[in-house]
Amino acid sequence: MSIEQAIALNRFGFGTRPDDKQPADPKQWLRGQIDGYDPRPALVAAQPDTIAIATRLADLRRTNDDDAFRKAEGALRRETYRNAVTARLSYAVVTDLPFAERLVHFWANHFAVSAEKGVVMPFVGSFEAEAIRPHVMGRFEDMLLAVEHHPAMIY
Repeated sequence: MSIEQAIALNRFGFGTRPDDKQPADPKQWLRGQIDGYDPRPALVAAQPDTIAIATRLADLRRTNDDDAFRKAEGALRRETYRNAVTARLSYAVVTDLPFAERLVHFWANHFAVSAEKGVVMPFVGSFEAEAIRPHVMGRFEDMLLAVEHHPAMIY
């Protein structure tokens, strides 16, 4: 492996997997990832969006007394968050576009929302899916507007 190949795979991706082919042309490898970027890969698209999460929480509120609601709400928040984190990590491990995914992780970290705030926890995955991923290869201004208007950031 050449120095350029090693730099491309490690600095602009997540490193190499045992089955990875070394890019013959690292610059072309990076350009190909920009061109091939899918903002909604299957693992991410399978997660509920903000409206679905809010609807589930509202249904829990409507159909339960206070104690039952608090218990069910906590379980839903943790489950939704855990599933989103698992999907994100699973996709990062299997993606053929590690540079693009690394950009998603960079911007999601830059525009961080705190899962430690209970009300935000279930929306962390939908925040990344709705405010970061669609704009990561586009204009910064569009991403900034999406981020600042997303309920997870507002909370």
